Amino acid sequence: MIYTLKHKIAFLVLTVALPTCVKAQSQVYAANTYQTFASSGTTQGAASNAQLKLYSSVGQPMAISSATLAQTQAGILSAVSNGIVLVDNIPPVIAQPAVTLAKGGTNSVSAAVTDNVAVSQVKINYRNITAPVSTLANATMAAGANNIFSVAPATTWYDEMGIEYFITAADAKGNNSRLPSDNTQYLRMPLTTTNLALPQIPFGNQVANYRMVSFPYDLGSDAANAVSAVYSGINLDDSTKARMYNYSPDTKKYFEFKKGGFSKVERGKSYWLQTKDQKSVTVASATSPPEHRSNLFKVTLKPGWNQVGNPYPMAIAWSDVLAFNNSITTLGKLNVFNGSFAEADALPPFQGGFVKNTGTAEIQITILFKGQTATGGRVQQATMNGTDLSSDNWNLALNIQQNQIENKLGGFGMHVQALVGPDRYDNYNPPRFLSAPEVNFSHSELPDLLFSNDMVPSSEGYHWKFSPYGESGKASLLTWSTNVNTNGQELYLWDEEGLALTNMLETGHYLFTQQKDSHFTIYFGRDALANIRPEVAGASPPYPNPLAIDKMATWLVAIPDGSDGGNVGLQIFDARGSAISTATKTLPAGLHEMKYPMENHAAGMYYYRLAVGTKVYTGKIVAP
Repeated sequence: MIYTLKHKIAFLVLTVALPTCVKAQSQVYAANTYQTFASSGTTQGAASNAQLKLYSSVGQPMAISSATLAQTQAGILSAVSNGIVLVDNIPPVIAQPAVTLAKGGTNSVSAAVTDNVAVSQVKINYRNITAPVSTLANATMAAGANNIFSVAPATTWYDEMGIEYFITAADAKGNNSRLPSDNTQYLRMPLTTTNLALPQIPFGNQVANYRMVSFPYDLGSDAANAVSAVYSGINLDDSTKARMYNYSPDTKKYFEFKKGGFSKVERGKSYWLQTKDQKSVTVASATSPPEHRSNLFKVTLKPGWNQVGNPYPMAIAWSDVLAFNNSITTLGKLNVFNGSFAEADALPPFQGGFVKNTGTAEIQITILFKGQTATGGRVQQATMNGTDLSSDNWNLALNIQQNQIENKLGGFGMHVQALVGPDRYDNYNPPRFLSAPEVNFSHSELPDLLFSNDMVPSSEGYHWKFSPYGESGKASLLTWSTNVNTNGQELYLWDEEGLALTNMLETGHYLFTQQKDSHFTIYFGRDALANIRPEVAGASPPYPNPLAIDKMATWLVAIPDGSDGGNVGLQIFDARGSAISTATKTLPAGLHEMKYPMENHAAGMYYYRLAVGTKVYTGKIVAP
């Protein structure tokens, strides 16, 4: 029987809760639940699988929901033309999940999910914390006792930082819920690693055996992150067994562990470490850092050099860091050491390098995960044509090696956007560590600034001045590539002290003895040889010596720039000391070749005397 409108009860969508002045009453008859209400009500308290019959507050029948099944705490009632239907618009409730995520262990994610009727499906939507958004995947969580839904994360679900995820739930009526409720937010499962083995470093007592190491974990306290705790397998108390240094940008000096320097390992920093013998280092337990793609690690760089470390337990790309921090114009390149100094983009976990803040104020930079898309666009990259010296943009590496240590930070070149002074195309040598060799380019107008890689504006000709540093009296080797395209350009290396000229397009190396004040100049241009202007007068030894089959002896004679010319005299003596040839010339400023043909002289030993201004050079010549 349908309750008519004359009883002034209008049936619209009923509210979830009964008004405080009218309360529903329920009766049980023949295993059926009968519930009374006035203008609205719910079926709270209905027995499971009971037919639902409704009566007014005065006991008159209102409607019978034919074959309607009522569940415990069923949903809202609403009127239809011939009775009532059950309307469920209450979504499931997801409780905060319980998580265990250990590398190599048995892992699980469990969450209590409840609904006013019944939960039909629960899913976990996940990705690696460092992965882009497009990699989001999902899996169904299995139902268990007491409304607990669980899933076991596979090893492919997480990276060294853990898992980023959210949980969704749905009921049979299509009501959905999400945890977290904000669609832009995610939950995170950090990864715990037990018996964490740190990468081994080369061992030995040479400078080349040092490495810059970092530690990407905060273990909970200063004591836990103490050097002696993290590197417990290395005897740093005995400097004959192992040594550890850190560079201070405040004092611009290196400090050794336990010698007035540092006592703990800080995330985002790196440290020079050397062990005489091979050692293994294991940390009992470490939990991945708290950062994620929307909350990245930040590091403050002091003016000058900073010894930085990878703050994450996976590789980062410095090009991504430069791109993200492109508004900071004083942020320099990354220089690393793996037996040799070199510029690098990839920085593996547990490693570090040097970065220069070329400004005069502190800067704070953000460290991105490798490949992360940077907001604000990328830094414009230098458009280089490698070693094509005929192009407007080129860069030629100039390496130096001494005592089995190589420095690959050296180089020179041109770019249309480069400046004579510092810019993003240049690079610099980090604070000199022990006896490591260096190449430093200088400009007379910038006396306090030295470049390891010196890029200047594009032009038809130029000359670069540099000084090699290393252990004085030891042999040093400069190397470069001869696989270049020149299109008529010339390139010469001039040793100011050794008075030696090297055609850099014909040979790719130059061996010399390091002096305290060694100076070199590189000349570039279409007529570079004619433009060489030595700073002091002098002459080189004859070459080749012994002479080649053509028996032509050649000397390089340097007349300093700015002079009116120089008087040069050459005398040749036989083995008995008798003069067999005398020649004099007046040469203009520049670099010249003094030649003497000996094809008409017998094989044997000869002597020479070469006077350049007030300087006199003597020696032997061996004729074949």
